[in-house]
Amino acid sequence: MSKLTSSRVSAVRGRALQQSLLCGAVMVALLQGCSSAPEPQVLRPVLSELPAFNEAALTAKAESGVTEQQLEQVYQQLLSLAPAPAVRQKVLYRLSQLRTSQLERQELPLEQERAALLQLITDYQHLLQSYPEDPNNELIHYQLARSYDLLGQSQASQQQLLQLLAAYPYSDFAAESWFRVADIYYAAGDYDAALDAFEQVMAKGEGPLKQHAHYMAGWSQFQLGQYQSADQQFLLALDQQYLSQRYLLQERHSQQYEAQPEQTDSLQQELLRILSVSLSMQQQAESLTQLLTMTPYMDGDASQRPLSQQAALYQALADFLFDRQLDQAALRSYAGFISAHADSLLASEFQLKIIQYYLSAGDADAALQAQQQYVSLFGPDTAFWHSANLQELLQVAPYLRQYLDYLVRQQYQLVTTAQAAADNNMQQQLQQYLLALLQVQAATPELTLAENQLSRDDLWFLLAETEQQLQLTLAAFERYQQLAYPTQPLQASLFNASQAAYRALLLAGQLHAEGIFTAAQLWQHQQDFIVGHSQHPAAVQVALQQLQQRYNEQDYQHSIVLAQVLIDWPEPAASAGLLPEVRFIRSQAQLALPDYPAAEQSLRQLLSEQQPAERLRLLQQQLASSIYQQAQAETDEVAQLAQLERLLQLPKSALRVPLAPELVEAARYQQLQLHLQLEKWPAATALLLDYKAAYPAAAERYQLNDVLLQLYQQQQQWPAAATLLMARAAALPEGEQQRLDWWQAIAFWQQAGDMEQERLLLRQYAHRYPQPHAVAQQSRWRLAEIYHSQQDSSRQLFWLQRLATAEQQQPQNSVEQNSTEGQALAADALLQLGLHEAGLFRAVPLRQPLASSLQRKQRHMTAAVRHFEQSMAFNQAEFYSRASFELAQLYQQMASALLQSDRPGGLSALALEQYDMLLEEQAYPFEELAIELYQSTAALSAHAVYDSWVQLSLTRLAELYPARFLKQERYLEWADVSE
Repeated sequence: MSKLTSSRVSAVRGRALQQSLLCGAVMVALLQGCSSAPEPQVLRPVLSELPAFNEAALTAKAESGVTEQQLEQVYQQLLSLAPAPAVRQKVLYRLSQLRTSQLERQELPLEQERAALLQLITDYQHLLQSYPEDPNNELIHYQLARSYDLLGQSQASQQQLLQLLAAYPYSDFAAESWFRVADIYYAAGDYDAALDAFEQVMAKGEGPLKQHAHYMAGWSQFQLGQYQSADQQFLLALDQQYLSQRYLLQERHSQQYEAQPEQTDSLQQELLRILSVSLSMQQQAESLTQLLTMTPYMDGDASQRPLSQQAALYQALADFLFDRQLDQAALRSYAGFISAHADSLLASEFQLKIIQYYLSAGDADAALQAQQQYVSLFGPDTAFWHSANLQELLQVAPYLRQYLDYLVRQQYQLVTTAQAAADNNMQQQLQQYLLALLQVQAATPELTLAENQLSRDDLWFLLAETEQQLQLTLAAFERYQQLAYPTQPLQASLFNASQAAYRALLLAGQLHAEGIFTAAQLWQHQQDFIVGHSQHPAAVQVALQQLQQRYNEQDYQHSIVLAQVLIDWPEPAASAGLLPEVRFIRSQAQLALPDYPAAEQSLRQLLSEQQPAERLRLLQQQLASSIYQQAQAETDEVAQLAQLERLLQLPKSALRVPLAPELVEAARYQQLQLHLQLEKWPAATALLLDYKAAYPAAAERYQLNDVLLQLYQQQQQWPAAATLLMARAAALPEGEQQRLDWWQAIAFWQQAGDMEQERLLLRQYAHRYPQPHAVAQQSRWRLAEIYHSQQDSSRQLFWLQRLATAEQQQPQNSVEQNSTEGQALAADALLQLGLHEAGLFRAVPLRQPLASSLQRKQRHMTAAVRHFEQSMAFNQAEFYSRASFELAQLYQQMASALLQSDRPGGLSALALEQYDMLLEEQAYPFEELAIELYQSTAALSAHAVYDSWVQLSLTRLAELYPARFLKQERYLEWADVSE
């Protein structure tokens, strides 16, 4: 027998590969339209090609150093000795195994090998018949089946295998036995039985055996028309093929690999081809996707199947379809993998193949759509991008850059047309492309820009334009702002920093109008533009706008600074036409600040230039106002007066400034005030009179009269003061103020010494103003004094009587009635009236006929007594004592007058004596009254009143009663007292 080579021990894989190649040929024939599939010429692995039984299964091993021939001789000798049955049984079993082992290692001619096999079969059958219960029969059945198989007796081999499986269902040979049973069924065309047997192998076997079981099960189902199930079995076989490849690679790294990779690759390619043929007969890529979804991977989740394996399936299907010129179906195969695994790098490679296909076919529109699809699948906003590592990103980035750059340029051309510019969808698409390209560039800075590709800065600029069109004002502003003030030099071909800055500034103004930016933020952006991009044509206009803004906001200090910036602009030609307006705003800011000296200089400069008539008038008035305000700012009166005089001299200057009347009036008024403060009375008086004459209707005219009155008083110009007051009183309506002016004018005439003017006004006042009572009483008293000085006693007595009567007529308990001053005047007036009547009383002599002269004398006496008593009724001390004294004296004089009166003629001595006695009786009461009044007057000393009238009363009492009132007072010394 030729040797059972070691290569045949593992020949299952080689046989399977040959089978797959033959089956592939059959599938191709089916695809080409054969009406029926021919029987595949399968070189099935026989039992003899399966791995031999491990000698470790024997109950004993050959001892070390003993050859097989020596063992066989020993076993034969044991048998010749007729050993015990148990020993004989063991020897026979060991001898059979020894011969089997020798046959496997020997290389014999075919006839000798066949004879040896037949001998082994006889030995095995004998052992089975002789010892049916021996534990080693499991191995004997297995080796008997192998021997039948090597002799080509498939049915006998199958029968022994089935007996083995029936007797030993859990045998270590079960998987291999079921595989051979299935193979024999398949060769006989019993595909259902073969499929059942292959399923037993898949349930029990492992490794290559299980893989081949899936493979053959697939063919069995294919033969039965169960194509989808067949595809699943082929796929499972392919799964194990990929898994074994991984193990082989690991073994290769550990230097334990002795397999044949060419054979492995051939089986893999054949499985891929078989599946491609089968799937092409179904729904192609859709069927493949369904197959992968429905077929668990290695008894697990289908999602765990390696992507490289799945990609190989889709690629194999695509290649098969391309070979059959089914291009669209092949492209759908690519698309199927992409759809299922868009987050993988392999998907990007498939999409690139789709793009390349359309480019090769010259289909520009389809190629563009495929490129857009590439961006949407693998761009920055995709799941692939977020899960990819740097190396994966570096692989897709060049294509993304290329496609996005083209898409950006194309979309930008579209949106620049008038109709498309308002299409938000197109603008949004451009925005997405720009953002994606920027993100790709930022994520892969290692890659350099290809020639003519848009730079990062150009992309930012285009993005800002797009966001501006989309009304994303704040975002567009931020883009422009970054480009306007870069931290590194710009790399741009579409714009420069100044252009970006100006656009940012315009958007800042819009954001301020929308309430997003504050005025302070807008101001800062304008300032940045002016400072950073002064060379821009619009910079000077922005500076002027900023100046006007600050001025409108009443920020005058900044307005002046900005005006100076414009005046000193680095490019005079740019700001030359604006200088007059700038200088004007500066002057207005200086006025408002206020900085009047600076404003005056600015205004004089403006007035030296050609100005429109309306502005010229304004500037002239403001110049005068600035000087006037400088006067107001002076704290020194002399300096302030000098400024005002400079203002009032302006009309005489070369400027010929027509001062505003109100300003001149104010200046002249203040000039008057300053003269008053400096106490320059004559000059102030002249200025005031001029002012009144110039402005008779001035609001301050009444106040000015008061000031003029004060000036007259300061200079003691009493007639002028009185005349001023009388003129003012004449213009006033009837009332308190008019009365006060009259009364004050009377005082001024009195101070001027013009008694006649005083008397005339007093007389009118006394008749016209009975109230207030106290003042009216004073006017009456003063009139009485004047008339007294003029020796006009009748008018004096008249006003004294008016004064007394007015006081007596005051209501009880009124303020005026209780006024000490008024009562004093009334008491004095009544005293004066009483003295006048007393004088008339004394002037009447008592002559015969006595009755007539006595009556006249008594009348005057009665009037005098009444006046004196009324005077005393006011209880005014200074007048009371005199009135009391005068009244007592009046009584004393009446008594004396009676005693000294003329005696009637022709009286006898007795009659004369009686007449005298009668006179004495008449005089006595008067003398008593006089004494009582002198006493009461003298008694005032007890009330702290001791004036000349009290002294005179004591003197009169001493004269009238010397015994009582003329006693000498004696002062005792201490010595006298001690005695």
